[in-house]
Amino acid sequence: MTTTNNAFAGFTTANDLGEFMVEQDPQTAFMTHLAGQQFRGTNPMQDRARDYFQGQYSNIYNRFLGDRGLEMKSQKDPAKWTTFSQYLENKSTENPYTQRYAARTPYERGMSTRRFAPSTRFITY
Repeated sequence: MTTTNNAFAGFTTANDLGEFMVEQDPQTAFMTHLAGQQFRGTNPMQDRARDYFQGQYSNIYNRFLGDRGLEMKSQKDPAKWTTFSQYLENKSTENPYTQRYAARTPYERGMSTRRFAPSTRFITY
């Protein structure tokens, strides 16, 4: 008696399987989308921006869930609900990651001038 694994039935190409797997795990979809982003600036600036957005997964996913709730509340056809990957594409088009990161304060971006301008101490007698 032989058994077949039908878990991957219905996928005609590896691309179809890959897209399905990414859609099943929102964090994978987010990291995949983030890996394809080009950040401006020098390598350290790009690394800080990428690190910042990697830490923003839960915030972005929670906004997606809020939008999904609005779709449910408006009784939109479930077949037409926005997927997380579509949401990421739409939001990065409306407000690109580089603009969102540039809008942050230097402290939030991981930049500091402390080593060049240390805090001043006052000594009073």
